[in-house]
Amino acid sequence: MPLPQTSVPNRNGAASQSRTRAGRLDTVDGLRAFAAIGVVLTHIGHHDAVESKARRLLLLPFDFGYVGVPCFLVISGFCIHLAASARPGGIRIQPNWGTFWKRRMYRLYPAYIAAASLSYAVYRCLPPSRYSSINQVHSIGYDAATHALMFHNLFERFPFSLGNGVFWTLGLEEQLYALYAIYVVFRRRHSAVTLASLALAISLLWRFAIVVPFGSRGLGSGPLSLGSWWTWPFGWWFSWIVGAVAAEAYVGGVRLPRGCFSLRVAALFAVVGVLFSQLTLGQLGYSRFIQSELGHSATWLVVFQMLPQCSDLAFAACFFVCINYLVREERSRAVSAYWHRFAKIGRMSYSLYLTHVPVLMLLEPLLPSARSLAGIAIRYGVLVPACVAFGGLYFWAVERHFFVRKNTPVRLVNS
Repeated sequence: MPLPQTSVPNRNGAASQSRTRAGRLDTVDGLRAFAAIGVVLTHIGHHDAVESKARRLLLLPFDFGYVGVPCFLVISGFCIHLAASARPGGIRIQPNWGTFWKRRMYRLYPAYIAAASLSYAVYRCLPPSRYSSINQVHSIGYDAATHALMFHNLFERFPFSLGNGVFWTLGLEEQLYALYAIYVVFRRRHSAVTLASLALAISLLWRFAIVVPFGSRGLGSGPLSLGSWWTWPFGWWFSWIVGAVAAEAYVGGVRLPRGCFSLRVAALFAVVGVLFSQLTLGQLGYSRFIQSELGHSATWLVVFQMLPQCSDLAFAACFFVCINYLVREERSRAVSAYWHRFAKIGRMSYSLYLTHVPVLMLLEPLLPSARSLAGIAIRYGVLVPACVAFGGLYFWAVERHFFVRKNTPVRLVNS
């Protein structure tokens, strides 16, 4: 989303004017590009039905493209708070919530609905066997209604359906916007670090107390049974809130420790995220033998159920540090020259994110299978550029017409 020009603290804490292309931050747009392409890489089929453990380990990095989701959430918290409430000197302002929601819906909803229509059209043109069971449409009326209202991620049957599984994050995003109002209210009396710590506690509590014990079990019966607990916003709140904290640090509203600007610290969080991921744990020891030996013991619960719930939050902390570092270095010629090339893709990353699944579903059957590394290389060499090209076309045809160019009216409140 467009970012307003604002004062940015330099290394000495003084404010200096940041002038970016069309009021945007190239580093943030570049990070968006990496997140979107990472998600595309994950969704391109690269595993054979039967493969050796060594081959699966070799392809494991492509599975980690899903970390684009926590990256997008941190960026969202940064951009939304920077545009709506964070101001130089740490002055918080109360957004006009009616205007805020109108602008958010105008910016995101038309492109989302158009992509949903496209995804369903492709779904109807292909045999259902091309889609996994969670991506298939079993009740189009309920499916379309929950997606239209952007509550689909709260139900057991609909988070990944309608022929495009990535839409669950669109519902999540809207619900995190609603939780943002809580942050703005409490920020008047509490520090940003305190609220980030509270958000972390809530996210961990939701994951440990709801996601782990209930798993895939739903609540209620029928098509509107609640479920898919890990896609609910409470487990992801920390990812969004640390983005808002980064926005306040950017304008000088909060002072953060040096470690929050260190790429070494970011790398440490990334390592923790990788080691705690269910993907890595699966390679290191998750097997039928281990499961039968440990059963549902405390060791099994902690290592294979609870630790993986920390992985997404560790990645969110990693991207929080990355954003702090990148936006501080935005005025560096070396950083700007490097990042503006990726920023072009980042500016249309929403379109790329929305449309890459139907493109993959249409083109993958035409390419070699994932049985050989050569076939996988061809898939990536063809499908990544195809998705980026179609995303650019979709951006030009649909998304760009719904940019919001004026600042949201706001009223000042006591900080």
